[in-house]
Amino acid sequence: MQFTVKLEEADEGGYTVQCLELPAAISEGDTKEEALENIKEAIQLVLIETIEILNDEKLMKGIRNSRNDLEAGRLHELKNIDELDEAWA
Repeated sequence: MQFTVKLEEADEGGYTVQCLELPAAISEGDTKEEALENIKEAIQLVLIETIEILNDEKLMKGIRNSRNDLEAGRLHELKNIDELDEAWA
């Protein structure tokens, strides 16, 4: 499996790298080579976490229920954390 990564020189020195297909996979390194090596581990961690989520039936049921509620108009956007606290109270 191949992934596309974006490698940028950081303002403070070193390099930042992000996987375009897996935006949560971000890493950095002092050199280009180190950053590219580090992103491999970040990609692996994101993939492992994704597999664990997909295998968690309780979590997936909650996600499906939330999606169904959203599609049915039963979920509304909360504008700030205070509203979220009130909704959970």
